[in-house]
Amino acid sequence: MSAILGIDYSTWAIDLVKLDVDTLRGDWTRLDLPPGIALERARRIPRPSSSYFDDVIMVATEEPRGMGLTTHFKLGRVQGVVLSMIPLELTVHEYQPHMWRRACNLPGNSTKEMVGAWARSLIASQPGIELWPQDAFDAYAMAYALLMESDRAAYPIRKEQP
Repeated sequence: MSAILGIDYSTWAIDLVKLDVDTLRGDWTRLDLPPGIALERARRIPRPSSSYFDDVIMVATEEPRGMGLTTHFKLGRVQGVVLSMIPLELTVHEYQPHMWRRACNLPGNSTKEMVGAWARSLIASQPGIELWPQDAFDAYAMAYALLMESDRAAYPIRKEQP
């Protein structure tokens, strides 16, 4: 399996979704940040095992936008930890929220509910999908956006497109 990893993060959790490039199935993992003040939570973020990235070929993550200065600094800490856990040989694509939504053929100002409904419609038959939180659907959508951009590129990841 080859997968694109979508990452959505907040000051409370990191949602990782591996999107299988052939089947479009998602494999969701959540890393909850431990309790405490934001600085200590960021320092104690759990990390996936070293083998977690073995089947990942690219990574998509979101560029945090539209928040107050305090939240921006707290998210910056989490973003730094997230980026440090990604192996250096993997390319990381950063998206502004409206960009990944448009790449998924959604309006750039789609609500979280719209993104969740869209993702559930793609992977409705996948067991356990009803347990996914909204942030997992956002991570899935970012990975899907990167896959769609790759399919339109001169050298797509997949030989056949859906």
